[in-house]
Amino acid sequence: MESKVDVPKKTFLSALSSKYAEKPWSETFQLVHRCMEKSRADSRHCEPIIRCLQKLQEAQNVTSLSAMVTRLEMIAKERGLGSHLSPSETVCYLTADLFYVEVLLLPGGEVEDVKLAQHGEAPESNASLCQLLRMKKFKEFSLKMDDLASLYNIPGDGPIKVKLYTSLQHLQKDLLKISNLPRHLIENDAHIDMVLNGRIGRVTPSKEGSPMSIEYYISPSNALMESFNPGEGSRSQTAMVGVCASASPHRLQMESLIHTPPQVDSLGLPIFIPLSETCSEFLPAFFHLKIKPPVPMLNTFIHKMSQITDIPLDADLQGEPLFQLLQATAFEDKRECGNFFVVHVYPHHFESHTEENIQSEGSCTANRTHEG
Repeated sequence: MESKVDVPKKTFLSALSSKYAEKPWSETFQLVHRCMEKSRADSRHCEPIIRCLQKLQEAQNVTSLSAMVTRLEMIAKERGLGSHLSPSETVCYLTADLFYVEVLLLPGGEVEDVKLAQHGEAPESNASLCQLLRMKKFKEFSLKMDDLASLYNIPGDGPIKVKLYTSLQHLQKDLLKISNLPRHLIENDAHIDMVLNGRIGRVTPSKEGSPMSIEYYISPSNALMESFNPGEGSRSQTAMVGVCASASPHRLQMESLIHTPPQVDSLGLPIFIPLSETCSEFLPAFFHLKIKPPVPMLNTFIHKMSQITDIPLDADLQGEPLFQLLQATAFEDKRECGNFFVVHVYPHHFESHTEENIQSEGSCTANRTHEG
């Protein structure tokens, strides 16, 4: 049974479809685009138009300068970015508080180059973004813009954003110093050895829209595959390093806390400069690790981490049987995993685990936070 609201809606859409059935896509597209530019008191009324415009974008073949500019403007709007054209109308800028993208266009709408400028840095050509636009892979380019926006999704107004970004950059420098401290190799493969036996894993600095990451574990089978197939990319588990808002202020570093060159103690660990008013500042945020994929952890371990970092636990954190979490994250077919083996690297031995001998409660953790 159709509601009284659905009947006139169908009639309206049918009439609209008939009216524009003989008109070209470009004219219909421009009409919807003009409608999008009109201000509306209630943004919910724009949602059908937005969805309509997205469908039109997918159907329209970008073959002119104006069509390319329109597509870039819509990608910017979709991802919450600003956009504008240069006075010469040959460069389209996609802008945010802490970065901007320059798309250099030719008269026919072709892409000459794409440059990315991160905060405080000069714009540099970005081959991957340029290739996506040249191949007209707009969906993939839009996702890249979303990754960039997420990377710089730092809370606060302009000055606070800059301070938090600066703090994150200094944290990155310190993590790289720790990761690169000299040590003896244990594994033959340098990359696998860094992941498994490094002091904090393998640190990859932020680059081209990708956040700073730490590779912290690789399974024996994946390590074997990586040694046999070098150059195919890492198969390790990774944590992304970022910063997020906090209801209360935390003291975050505003400069590097490790000397150059690093000084180490008797255990070979770096000596940190104490946090003080000269090298840190109270800001409404904290650093966090975004773990991909989420990792099952004992609830007792999560509570211990909360005590060490002085960061409260998530209010919605709920415990589940650890065995079930391991099943869900380690096996595609749960029917075939009544028990499984765990390989311990040091010392080398195997353990068989079943549901009966794993009775602890845990949580699947995707984010961990830490105060500077």
